[in-house]
Amino acid sequence: MSYDPFAPESPVKEPRGPSVAQITLGAILIVLGAAWLLAALDIATIPWRGLLAAALIVVGLVVAAMAGRERHGGIMAIGVILTIVLALASTAEGILDAPLAGGIGERDFAPRSFDDLESEYRLLIGDLDVDLQSVTFPAGETTVQVSVMIGQAIVHTPDEVAVAVDAKVTGGEVVLFDQSQNGFDVDATYADAEYAAATNRLRLEITGGFGRLEVE
Repeated sequence: MSYDPFAPESPVKEPRGPSVAQITLGAILIVLGAAWLLAALDIATIPWRGLLAAALIVVGLVVAAMAGRERHGGIMAIGVILTIVLALASTAEGILDAPLAGGIGERDFAPRSFDDLESEYRLLIGDLDVDLQSVTFPAGETTVQVSVMIGQAIVHTPDEVAVAVDAKVTGGEVVLFDQSQNGFDVDATYADAEYAAATNRLRLEITGGFGRLEVE
């Protein structure tokens, strides 16, 4: 084939920049990654369902802003995926006995006084150890909630307080002092014989998704 020097040159295609869908997805991934890092480092407790809902709102705002300007099938796909993930998260929390809250990894809590005591200790995935042996509980009933979605939770109780425990795990083992139960949908309770008449009472509400719960 001969070369024609007078033939018009083919136009050079300009490189396309990232689409709005790519920019939106990148921003969402950065935010989710940062949130995961903060939770893993125990810097902040991340409400995952709220974060997913916020991301879905952002996608909706972008779709509304781009309406009539360009095709936004990619952004719609992101919105559909986020909707599915949010629905699965809500369903999982409803099916499992533990809420989707807390960080990831190994967490040890040992309050030195009643003022240091928190009403909730939660972990999403990992090993949670709550040592209450140094806490002097006041008169009346004090309730402490402990949960782990996937992993193990151990609570150490002091001798000077009467203890009652309500423990639930979707799948795994529950050990309440010398009582042990395992399987699926385990619902175990324990109460000291003198609990109702005791002056100082500690009620533990412990929930788990899949794993092991123990009170000692």
